Amino acid sequence: MDSHQIPQPNTNILQASRPALMVLGIACLLCLVGRGTLECYAIFLISLENELGWTRTSASAIYSVSLIVYGFSGPIVGWFIDRYGPERVYAACLVVVAIGLSLNSIGESWLLFMVSQGGFVGFGVAGLSTVSVTVLISRWFKRFLQQAMSLSHAAAGAGILVYSPLAERLISATGWRTSYLVLAGIAAGTSGLIVVLFRMRVGEGNPVHQQQDDPEGTKSGPGPTVPDALHTVGFWGICWVYLFTGVASYTIILQTPVFLVGLGHDIEFAALVQGANGLLAPIGMIVISQLVPRFGQTRIILLSYCSSILGVASLLQYANSHNLLWLGIFVLLFGFTVGCRAPAIASIAATLFKGSSFGRIYGMITIASGCGMSLGAFSGGLLYELTGDYQAGFLLAMGAFALGNIPFWAVLSMRR
Repeated sequence: MDSHQIPQPNTNILQASRPALMVLGIACLLCLVGRGTLECYAIFLISLENELGWTRTSASAIYSVSLIVYGFSGPIVGWFIDRYGPERVYAACLVVVAIGLSLNSIGESWLLFMVSQGGFVGFGVAGLSTVSVTVLISRWFKRFLQQAMSLSHAAAGAGILVYSPLAERLISATGWRTSYLVLAGIAAGTSGLIVVLFRMRVGEGNPVHQQQDDPEGTKSGPGPTVPDALHTVGFWGICWVYLFTGVASYTIILQTPVFLVGLGHDIEFAALVQGANGLLAPIGMIVISQLVPRFGQTRIILLSYCSSILGVASLLQYANSHNLLWLGIFVLLFGFTVGCRAPAIASIAATLFKGSSFGRIYGMITIASGCGMSLGAFSGGLLYELTGDYQAGFLLAMGAFALGNIPFWAVLSMRR
């Protein structure tokens, strides 16, 4: 080999150790359950509006509150992870999610749903997904960190794929109340995986990092503290990305099913489209994680934002033309890129802030994510109530996507 030839980065995560891959697999499954549970509220939305007489704004507000709780719970979840370990946090949060879904099944009032869906489910899912999985994977992977992050976030996208059609079929067969009980049972049953995490002592990190082909993750050292992180441009750049990308994505995600029903499609078709977005999301994350080492993260992220904007523009065109070709383009462009920035953000954060306070730091970052998702979910419903159509919400999403890309170019520590 030519001594001057630059070696290609090794992206074969299967070279990681079996314990590391087992930890990744369990984390992915828990992330799938958590995010799938949270996102399938969009499928319940129409049933809740019809039976309980809610307006679009009030129904969207519940989802918005769950996202606020999801985001603002990040620092609390991070502190518990740093203090007690991810396995204990996972166990507690599965119980919280199961309780919240069970309360949903007997809910009659808007206020009860605010507590059960907004509070219990929002907090529980926060402990099953972003913060927990990012901290856990950063302790077990270093060499394959980008790929591990992509797979874990792809699992969240797969949650939409699995839970959207599952919720639709359960509602059609048994009604929305029984459907919530079934989802509660799934959350409770998943707790058996936590026993494996306890036995592996996953909170201590990867014990075989000295092997050549294994990730070199170890138990975190002191590293930067929360005040240290708050004084860095990188911290606020990541928050900016999460905020505006969350606004853009969740303006579209929550309103897509009801938008399609409003155009004359049935709920089964709407769930199919939502599921298609969920199918493409994990594929997009994995493909993009393979492209980043070859072409550079900054360029690939820009391409993903352009794709998302064009996808929303296609959905807007479908509203005007009713040509299914435009809907297919939306699913392809938006579904393939929705959420694909999250692994890059997580790996940047894990690199910049690695240490014993990383859980708390990343938890602080997710506040911006929760605020963005909540603002997007609420704004989409509010703009529809004010204007009577979806055009304003779609334009808001396109502008927010454009703003979300800025830090990847403007912040030096985020350029790759």
